[in-house]
Amino acid sequence: MERNWCQSNLVLAVAAVLDPRFKMDVVKYWYKKIYGSECETQLTTFTNYFIRVYNEYEKGTNDEKNSSISYKMLDPSGKPHKSSHDLDHVQSLNFELHLYLEDVKFPLIEDFDILEWWRVNTQYFPTLAKMARDFLAVQISGLSFDEIDKITCLVNDLVSDEDEEAESESESESSFN
Repeated sequence: MERNWCQSNLVLAVAAVLDPRFKMDVVKYWYKKIYGSECETQLTTFTNYFIRVYNEYEKGTNDEKNSSISYKMLDPSGKPHKSSHDLDHVQSLNFELHLYLEDVKFPLIEDFDILEWWRVNTQYFPTLAKMARDFLAVQISGLSFDEIDKITCLVNDLVSDEDEEAESESESESSFN
């Protein structure tokens, strides 16, 4: 039961970070209250989890971009611009997360519609908007523990699939060395 609660706690913390009025502040505040001296360890666990989930969503966003019409970037002389896709990927990952987390928090107002905020801001944060669509659209307070557990399992399956792919890629790479 404690393991399930810890996993559900991670899902709830992701939803909290996706609230543009609070972002990481609310997670840091409650983790200090709940975990005390273990706060930093738990925040690291959460941050790693958040990044793994983000990476999985970002893969889907990139797949959609790659399936649409694409154009090669040209340098000023009209020749194809040489850049590493991996570098572009890392820069876009860092840029979107950094932009969102470092951007000014939305003011606390009474009738704030968080899903509307994400709909309007999708163009600036496409990957995070997809996460928000999935994490925030479910009213957790109205769910039974079993339903929360099912949602948590779905998210964990998503993340563990990514972990398995990363492990098999590293094993393949090491067999070539």
